[in-house]
Amino acid sequence: MSYSEGSKCVRDAAAICRQLGYGVFVPEKEGHLPWDIKVNSLRVQVKKRHSYRETPNRVRLKTYMGSGKVAYHLSDVDAFVICWFGVWYVIPADSVANNRGEVCNGIYMPSVAHWRDRWDVLGGVRVAYSQQKCFDF
Repeated sequence: MSYSEGSKCVRDAAAICRQLGYGVFVPEKEGHLPWDIKVNSLRVQVKKRHSYRETPNRVRLKTYMGSGKVAYHLSDVDAFVICWFGVWYVIPADSVANNRGEVCNGIYMPSVAHWRDRWDVLGGVRVAYSQQKCFDF
């Protein structure tokens, strides 16, 4: 995935959050913080990912890092917004962290399926997938 495609995904996630009435802050410079946007004061890391051939159900948070490595800490990020094959997942970081507050690089997507379309994690009401189709990106 290209840098511009990732930036577009961040803009799309921020636009959805704004349309839901959430307070959104997007820093002017990208890539210098462990989070991409703040939504209602929550530090949110936004990812657009495809699966790898060798691990079709696992999403890597950082592309060139092994799946067992620590990618983030709970002290750095509160939630992940992942667009996986065109479907949005809004996942609280503590739900995928270990007992040391570390988030490993590989997220097994079937285990987070219940976080699909859960924009309420960021401070609002649940938005059904059918409602998201009205966003024109």
